[in-house]
Amino acid sequence: MSFAVRTQASPVAGGGGGGGFTPVTHNVTAQGVTVETVPLGATLCTVTDQAPGGGGTYSGGLEPTAVGGSAGGMARRTIAVVGGNTFTVNMGAPGFSGANAGNATVAGTVAGGAINLVANGGITPGFTGWPSGGTASGGTTNISGGPGSSSGGGASPFGPGFGNGADGTVVSTTGDPGIVQFAYT
Repeated sequence: MSFAVRTQASPVAGGGGGGGFTPVTHNVTAQGVTVETVPLGATLCTVTDQAPGGGGTYSGGLEPTAVGGSAGGMARRTIAVVGGNTFTVNMGAPGFSGANAGNATVAGTVAGGAINLVANGGITPGFTGWPSGGTASGGTTNISGGPGSSSGGGASPFGPGFGNGADGTVVSTTGDPGIVQFAYT
């Protein structure tokens, strides 16, 4: 089991938790297991779980075929927290030509109860048809990733940079990494 370090983004705009807490966002992008600890003073956390994207597939020869990989699914939920609560993230690898992307999961029991988000990774296509996007469950919002196509990889519900499928126009392409975002207020 490997443990990874999370990164901290700029504080988010808007209100805050009680006691002068400044809203902050933490992003986890490292593959493997990461433990996220709720900062002191936070009262709510919006967790966004975006799985990695699938790789594209390219077939050379007399009739070359390029098929984009699908995007990973995304689950989102807002839950009550207190400082010191923890979430466990398990981030899979992006897909590449010949292998699907791994899943991204978030689990834990915090002040607001149990949370178990599962975002399924994007699919790497075969040489026929286009793969549907990864699905998601456990959130109050669950969105499937966009399907791959002959013109490119599937679009991620999260947006640019994370969870998108690869375009498949070269011999071996890798999908975008996943991300788990913790937005504390």
